[in-house]
Amino acid sequence: MAGKQNDWIHFECDPVLIEQHPIPLNAPLYISNHYYISDLIQKMANEFYSNNSYGQQTIELLMQLLFIKAKEQMETKIFPPLHSGIHDKLIKLRSEIYSNPHNDWSIPLMADKLHLSCGYLQNIYKDTFFTTCMSDVIESRITYAKELLAESDCPVGEISHLCGYKNDVHFMRQFKKLTSITPTEYRRLNCR
Repeated sequence: MAGKQNDWIHFECDPVLIEQHPIPLNAPLYISNHYYISDLIQKMANEFYSNNSYGQQTIELLMQLLFIKAKEQMETKIFPPLHSGIHDKLIKLRSEIYSNPHNDWSIPLMADKLHLSCGYLQNIYKDTFFTTCMSDVIESRITYAKELLAESDCPVGEISHLCGYKNDVHFMRQFKKLTSITPTEYRRLNCR
């Protein structure tokens, strides 16, 4: 079938890992977010071919993560959505939203990226991720704000702008709505 692809990996690993995270071996497993899995495999390959002093430990941890994510896929029984023709594009869009929370995201911009109507994008996005496009944008911005608040000394107003907000008050309201505390309180509780 066009657009479908089967990829296989072969590896040797500790039997304890397989016991801890049992997944069916020698059987196909549908992966809804193949970008994430591909990235893990690429990281393992990079470590294998490098001469990093902790390369073997890193590979073992990445392998554990690979098994955990595969088991998660099985347990949640995530199968290709009805819109599987554009499923990969939706995953890529969501990844872009979380990688660039500061962008001026809008429904028309996202729909244009995928060459879809605004209404259709909103429907399939919610069907696929169980949240709306704009809720994901807000979540990505607040997640990034939490990182900046905990790990930097940037003023709250500057963090607001770094997260894509044009209005500091709007940022503070959304932050409090999602976390139940103000950005300043969050920083005080989570400062490293």
